[in-house]
Amino acid sequence: MTVEAQTNRRERRASPKLAMPPTSRYRRWQDRITEGQLEAVAMRCREELDVSLRRAGTNAVATLRENQLTVRVEHSLSAAEQNLMRKAAGRAFFQRYMEELAEQVYPTFAYHVQHILPCSVTYTQVQVDCESDSIIFRFGLRPSLYWTSDMADDQRPAIHHG
Repeated sequence: MTVEAQTNRRERRASPKLAMPPTSRYRRWQDRITEGQLEAVAMRCREELDVSLRRAGTNAVATLRENQLTVRVEHSLSAAEQNLMRKAAGRAFFQRYMEELAEQVYPTFAYHVQHILPCSVTYTQVQVDCESDSIIFRFGLRPSLYWTSDMADDQRPAIHHG
């Protein structure tokens, strides 16, 4: 066996497998997302909805589980306005109104998610919860390519030549 072949063989043994199970890779990139980043996403989504409703004071919370970011935004329609809308046009109209509003703002929300977090949005789901007066946005996430390659570099042990 040549010296070059022996060196290559040693390097292969010393370096970890690059094809890691997806679950461990996803946990790794998720662990690098901070609470501050999640709060920033929630704040930007809240601001966008406030502008759309021409209001201020909505509440928003962002949570990350597995590959999914959930942003729950409480809309700021007053109870009197909600009752008036429900009486005038029925519950279905109110639900449809909030769904239309959510569909208008979710592309902007997806932009903010991708701008703040080092991730790409793979899908978006929008749900209106009339009981809690909230709009729930779910974003499927995957790490950005540059982040994945940075992680592979971080996990690779240094090979010292003696």
